[in-house]
Amino acid sequence: MGCTESKSKNEPKSKSTKPPAAGTPAAGSPAVEKSAHEPVGCSPKEDPDYVSLALGIPTSYHHLIVGKGGSKIKALQAASNVIISIERGSNVVVVEGLLKNVKETKQKLSALLNFDICEGTITHIELDVPSKSYGSIIGRRGSVIKQIQESTRAAIVVPSATEKGRVVISGTSSACQKAVKAINKQINSSPTSTQTSEQIVVKAPTDSYDLNDKVSRVLFFPDHVEDDKQLTIEVFLRYLGSVQKNLDICIFALTNDRIADVILNCHRRGIRIRVICDDEQAKSKGADIYKLQTAGIPVRMDQSQYHMHNKFAILDNKVLMNGSFNWTLQAVTSNNENVMISSDKDMVSQYVSYFQKTWNEFGQLPGNK
Repeated sequence: MGCTESKSKNEPKSKSTKPPAAGTPAAGSPAVEKSAHEPVGCSPKEDPDYVSLALGIPTSYHHLIVGKGGSKIKALQAASNVIISIERGSNVVVVEGLLKNVKETKQKLSALLNFDICEGTITHIELDVPSKSYGSIIGRRGSVIKQIQESTRAAIVVPSATEKGRVVISGTSSACQKAVKAINKQINSSPTSTQTSEQIVVKAPTDSYDLNDKVSRVLFFPDHVEDDKQLTIEVFLRYLGSVQKNLDICIFALTNDRIADVILNCHRRGIRIRVICDDEQAKSKGADIYKLQTAGIPVRMDQSQYHMHNKFAILDNKVLMNGSFNWTLQAVTSNNENVMISSDKDMVSQYVSYFQKTWNEFGQLPGNK
């Protein structure tokens, strides 16, 4: 997906039409076919009833939510008009939308998976059950484990007979305790158990950079292997995803889905994000701006015949990422581009002031909040 920027640097933009309403995908935007699937018409977070709810669902159940070719998750979203995002490798599923729709989706997921889904905290109990007893817990065609789950409302995962592991029970504390008693009764013994509690939150990447560290680095594109054996875009994404408090973005073009996904995940972690962008580029084919806006990220655009041509991001008011690099696939794979990454306090401070000044100015324009 390339940028539609004109070669003439001072050429005015063509007269633009009114940007689509918040929550309306830009014309030509591709459907999201990742861990997050975005339905058409999902209400923006500016609505006071819009919520983002993290649910505790064991990873072994995620495939039941997705369905073959994503059919199940798409149907769930279409039926309730929500966005469902599965945090890969974690026990977290995020549902976003109007409160009543999110609650309805939680009930549907609970019915689909056959256990009570947790918010806030999920309890896990691991049982040291001999593999010879797995069959007794599962029962013929899964009849016993299904009955235990229905009666206790806990999620139960039993390893296959050839696997080394433990029987894992997940859910509310009371549901897990009921399930332990039911399993003990079924196998006529009381195996050793280990209980843990997990906070259900969207976590920061484990390989993030410490933005308190001094940095003075330049990334050059097209994408290539850097001295630290990482691809250039991976370094860029790691820095962008390392924010802990706030992320201010001022970008001409955003059509790269990988970059948009990192921004969305930061948003789900509770990071305060603001985006300034060019109004015409926001409507270009493959643009991700309205996807961010639909998820509830504040966006302000220029309404000039000229371009809002900046390309920078401020991470936690500590690190600046700035350069020629447009946030597009073509810029990653083909263009000669650069991104400077700096923790220089004087430089960062000037960009912080400029961003706030521009944010305030654009906030006075019709259609910007």
